[in-house]
Amino acid sequence: MTERLVNIKLIMSPRTRKQLDILKEERKSQIMEVAIKLFAENGFHATSIGQVAAEAGISKGLVYNYFESKEAMLKEALDQEFREIDEAIAHADRSN
Repeated sequence: MTERLVNIKLIMSPRTRKQLDILKEERKSQIMEVAIKLFAENGFHATSIGQVAAEAGISKGLVYNYFESKEAMLKEALDQEFREIDEAIAHADRSN
């Protein structure tokens, strides 16, 4: 097989559940990063799901596959940030 056919076959190969879960988490993180950026630039209320989708290069419907609402997106982003802060504090406490 040529290298091109091998590459095409790899791209089109069925994915395992673990691979799909990783891809889903990566996409969800991408959406949250874009949303946080837009919330910071435009404000929460001035940012729409459509703007988040457009900036992420995906459809609005796909955003709703990952997040029930803009509020849920913000809550999850904040929860993640607080978890990271808690982990950093715990790590600092263990280091002392």
